[in-house]
Amino acid sequence: MSLSTEVEVQVDKYDTGGSTITLPGSTAAELGVTGTEVLRIEGRTPTIVRKTPGTTPEDTAVVSGIASLNANVNDGHTVTLTLVDLPTAGAVTLNPLNEEARVVGEALGSDPTPVSEMVVSEGDYIALDTSSEGNTAYFVVYAVKPDPWVQFGSDTNIDLVQPEPDDRPRSILTPKERVQLTHPSLVVESFDDITVRLEQALLDLQVLATHLPDKALRSVFARDDDDGYAVRSAVQDALSLLYLGLQENNDDVEARFAEAVRRAEYTHDVDAHVSLDVVREDTLPADVALQRIDEHGLTYSTALADYERVERDPSVPPGDVIRVLEGTYEAPPTAFELELERAFATYGERLFPPASVVDVTTPEEDL
Repeated sequence: MSLSTEVEVQVDKYDTGGSTITLPGSTAAELGVTGTEVLRIEGRTPTIVRKTPGTTPEDTAVVSGIASLNANVNDGHTVTLTLVDLPTAGAVTLNPLNEEARVVGEALGSDPTPVSEMVVSEGDYIALDTSSEGNTAYFVVYAVKPDPWVQFGSDTNIDLVQPEPDDRPRSILTPKERVQLTHPSLVVESFDDITVRLEQALLDLQVLATHLPDKALRSVFARDDDDGYAVRSAVQDALSLLYLGLQENNDDVEARFAEAVRRAEYTHDVDAHVSLDVVREDTLPADVALQRIDEHGLTYSTALADYERVERDPSVPPGDVIRVLEGTYEAPPTAFELELERAFATYGERLFPPASVVDVTTPEEDL
């Protein structure tokens, strides 16, 4: 029967590498822990970790890295540690969370050296540094065989989760292209065909603006269901994309949008006078935005946009962000969770702030 002990978690939430579960040397000896054995952590979520040598003092063994995140525990929580023997994994399936992970994961299939003797359980996060770019590859362990805990071996079969197929019909994007564009670990090699289809779709919209019956138009936009909400939300991003596209040609975007509203109102026998003025100001530097959140909380009009900026800007130390958020959030993220958010901030060609207009109530009408 394995011996267990209860220890208090010490999470340095301000340091991405500082989350630790400290095991006093005397207790480690009682458990039979003398080197880099594997420990089961019974926290809010059971997980396992290979112990690393203690740094200070000499008689302390330290379990570090992302163990506290995988165990779903925070500073001051108590967990039970148990020494366990693990089988070598026959197969491990990893879900890559960013582009680096897809590249690294495919290489692991033929050379598992980077994860040699790593111990994992289903649902754990894994972070691997990549030597070429200096970036970090992030994975979630999707499945392990045998279940529930294993350690990688030289013969472990490592597979990657493949993105779910897209079942929407082809439009500007093919189903395959949608998957490639919306999955952070995949890339689109060429946008040539997509831009041709986008151009033709805009020309088709010009035809539909004149000839699509009102009943058909209402069937798309006036639905009070999830699909209707998704369409109206998509329109907002579509308008943003069209705005950016017109700017590429130095078009008078304000006049173009105002004229679009005037012409639409004309179809309702309304003579509309539209004025659209866009006042442009440079966004605040991330450190200044963080200071404004510190002073005012998240109650002012652009607070969410400021938060998005500081959350994703690597120039602001994670510890500084978390110290400010402690005054705003009851359970702010740890530094490692913030590091994950920043890893995904590079996913996509551009980053929009949170939408301030999400949906509007539509009158109930027979479609």
